[in-house]
This record gives sequence, C-alpha cells and structure tokens, in this order.
Amino acid sequence: MKRKLPVTIFIDQDAGMAAALRKEWHNVFHALCTWHILMNAKKNLRKNKKCWHNFQNHLAYLFYYVDSEAEFDEAWSNMVSDCFPGSATVDGHQGMQYLKKFRHQWCSLYLRDRFTAGMLTTQASESCNAQV
Repeated sequence: MKRKLPVTIFIDQDAGMAAALRKEWHNVFHALCTWHILMNAKKNLRKNKKCWHNFQNHLAYLFYYVDSEAEFDEAWSNMVSDCFPGSATVDGHQGMQYLKKFRHQWCSLYLRDRFTAGMLTTQASESCNAQV
C-alpha cells in the first residue's frame, strides 16, 4: 500500500485505542463497531432480558434506519422511555451518555459521507483472525 493509511477504521470502545489513533493517525476517521456496542450493552443489561430485547431492537433502528437528526432524537427518546420506563436518569448513565455523545461514530446517518465499504462492524476481520 506504499505507506497509505486507511480512510476509516473500526474499533471497539477502548479509550486507549481511540487516543492512540488520534495521535498516530490523526487524519483517519475511527468509527465504533456496532457489534462491540451491542456486546457491551448486553453485558450491562443481561439481568433484564425484556429490557435487553427492547434495547437491541431500538439500537438496531438507530444503527441503520434513521434518516435525520430529528428522527435520531425521537428514536433515542423512544428507546429510553421503552427500555428504561420511569427512569429520568438514563441519559445520565455513563454508557448511555457515551453512546449518544459518539453517535457520529456508529450511527449510519452520520457515516453516510464516510468511506466504510458498507461495513459498520469489525466482525469480518475478527472472524479472519479467528481462522489463523
């Protein structure tokens, strides 16, 4: 590749990896892997299966189908009220704050103008690594 850098790289939610990328590959856009986001959410919501199922469905919609910022905000509010009823502090939860704050790195609405080769996950490379 003659020392060419990728345009976009998908990573998990590791803050150290994000910092290293910003330092070394500051012109490379780093997106967040949707599979890792789901696995982190599953780990945190595993005690409440109904909440996890609802959250997974809402998050999939947010990943792939929202067409505008207004639709994102409405879908986010619907997810919070459906998955965490009666909880006024869900947006105050650290994981939820992170997801909303970095939505431009995982939501397809914000990734439209980025070259991603149609991918939103690192699963292809991870499955190749598992074969070695």
